[in-house]
Amino acid sequence: MGRQCVIRGLFEGKKRKCQIFKRHYYPSGISLTSDISPELKDNHLVVSATPTPYLRSVLTKFLDVFSPEIPMVSVTKGIENDTLMTPSEIITNVLGKRPVSLLLGPSHAEEVAHGVPTTVVVSSKDDTLARIVQGVFTTDRFRVYTNPDVTGVELGAAMKNVIAIAAGICDGLKFGDNSKAALISRGLAEISRLGIAMGAEKSTFSGLTGLGDLITTCISLTGGIAGWVSRLEKGKNCRKFWRRWNRLLKGYGPQNPLWRFPENFPWKCPLQKKSTRCSS
Repeated sequence: MGRQCVIRGLFEGKKRKCQIFKRHYYPSGISLTSDISPELKDNHLVVSATPTPYLRSVLTKFLDVFSPEIPMVSVTKGIENDTLMTPSEIITNVLGKRPVSLLLGPSHAEEVAHGVPTTVVVSSKDDTLARIVQGVFTTDRFRVYTNPDVTGVELGAAMKNVIAIAAGICDGLKFGDNSKAALISRGLAEISRLGIAMGAEKSTFSGLTGLGDLITTCISLTGGIAGWVSRLEKGKNCRKFWRRWNRLLKGYGPQNPLWRFPENFPWKCPLQKKSTRCSS
């Protein structure tokens, strides 16, 4: 689903060439539409990929369409600004109680499109649904594990972006591998402390949506947040940088709610708090 102008731009001619990844074409079984109402009635599984800032408003438009029996798979990462809710909490809050699962992990889209071996996690309070989603998405190059810790999986996938901003600054300052290793390991410790305080399992943060997602986002110079932030040269105006790159950085600018998380808990989170200075 998407806006009409976006849909027209995604398909290039009759060959269905992908505008984002130029070497790839959309399979014939995929269609794009700006009206999902008729599409939902005959589906057995719905994947929600709407960015967090717009998720609530999009779901609200289709309250009468989403059947309570249709399971939803959320691939959205982030925290809602006003409520500090995660995507799965937003789905339940807007649509009511229903089967919901998360499909998250270190998976840059361009690498998945190229067929690079990738592993992710499906998490749900409903073990049967998790197994179904695992079966639907698993291929010989895309492996899906299960983890029942919904809170930990969702928080790990969201909070690593704050550390990635610090990693990007580290790259921009040419600090090297020693500094990056220290930053990632201490960043993981901060994420774990916050996650545990919010009810997550400690072991989740050493897995794919904790350590795995953190490494991918912090070391990538092309598809990750750290790669974009590394463009911020020493002495440049931070506010101008955020205004320019905020959309590509998935909204992780001055107003992102993740900045407020450390303020709600007594533990020290120096990396997460110091990262905010980049946007002040």
